[in-house]
Order: sequence, then C-alpha cells, then structure tokens
Amino acid sequence: MPALEDICTYIISTENTYSGRWEELGDELILDLELPIVNHSEYLQMTLISLFSKISDLNHIDKLLSMYDKSSPTVRRKIVNAATKAHENYWLFSRRDQLRESGTWLRRSIILGASTFTVDERNAWLAKIIKDSNYTFLEQIVAQWVKNGGKI
Repeated sequence: MPALEDICTYIISTENTYSGRWEELGDELILDLELPIVNHSEYLQMTLISLFSKISDLNHIDKLLSMYDKSSPTVRRKIVNAATKAHENYWLFSRRDQLRESGTWLRRSIILGASTFTVDERNAWLAKIIKDSNYTFLEQIVAQWVKNGGKI
C-alpha cells in the first residue's frame, strides 16, 4: 500500500476536472475503510479519511463521524478535519468539551473546526482559549486566526 498516498494525491488533484460522481467514489472509500488491512493500519485510515477533508463532495460524513469514538487520536484529527470541510458545525461544537483531554494535534483541529460556528459562538469560545495559559502559544495563535475569520 505504499502507493496509496500517491493515489490520494492524484485524486485530490482531479477535484476540479473529475466528471464522475464523487459520492460513488466516497462509497468505495468507505468500503475500503472496512477492509481488514486498512482497519488495522492507522496510516491507511488517515490517508483515506484525509480525502474527505479535502473533497467535501465525497460525502459520507455521517459514517466518518460514527467512527470517531472508536478511532485513535490521530484518526480522530482527520475526522475532525473532514467535519470542518463538511461544515458540521453542530457536531464540531459538541467536541469543545473534549478539548482539554485531547492531544496537541487534535486540539488544533478542533480549534480550527470553530471556523464553522456562528460568529458569536466562535468569538466567545475562542476568546477563552486565547486567554487561557493552559493552551500552548501555537494553539492560542490558531484560535486568534480562526477568531479573526480565518478559513480552511
């Protein structure tokens, strides 16, 4: 499966020219996530799920979100990124409570996910992170960027 990353890069590069049905490709990718070889490899899961964070037309966000609780923190980060791309603001809003116990990279993804919140929700929540010394300087910078209207 070493070529998988190259295949994913190619698929992403065809986003603007592919004339087929992205949702059908999404169907295949979801089935691939259930293959034993993929199911036992965090790297393969991350690589496939990253496609959903780049191409929202692949759809199937509900299936990805249902995988969240059973996934490793690294795969969770990719699922959060896909949810952000799909503008799943309600689901992302519910992840706020998990921020403190999440690892560094997952925390940053959840903070980026705040870009999908309403302006008032985003500003109120991110202002707390920016002022809280328990968050790293980089997390505070990311929070400030999102608060100022940064988009992914």
